[in-house]
Amino acid sequence: MNTKRILLADCGSGLLILLLGGLAISPTTLGQVWWIAVVTTLLSGAATYADEQRLEGASVRRRLTVYLGTVVLLGALLVGVVAATPLGPGLVLSTAVAGFGLATLVNRVVFGVVYPIPQRRLRRAEKYSM
Repeated sequence: MNTKRILLADCGSGLLILLLGGLAISPTTLGQVWWIAVVTTLLSGAATYADEQRLEGASVRRRLTVYLGTVVLLGALLVGVVAATPLGPGLVLSTAVAGFGLATLVNRVVFGVVYPIPQRRLRRAEKYSM
């Protein structure tokens, strides 16, 4: 799989996830939930960066620790937001989904347009391409 196809596939999926999460966010509620999207984007982006750049050659156990740690941290954050604020769980979850889509999109623009696509991602694409 060439780099253009990886760039198109990853940016396309990130954009679709961003739009899917953004469907439940209205302009009036955006002022209340924008920070949830920012935190989710930062945490998801950090986990993706760690996977593609820093965990090269790491064991499956170490990778799973990063993934599960991110999921648990995000889950605790979202449950805490729902418990501590008047925001509904649907709005909080859809904002988090939009943040994840934004992280996917930004990661592939940075590591695909600005910098080259990481070798780990290229190898994974070659392994699973038809």
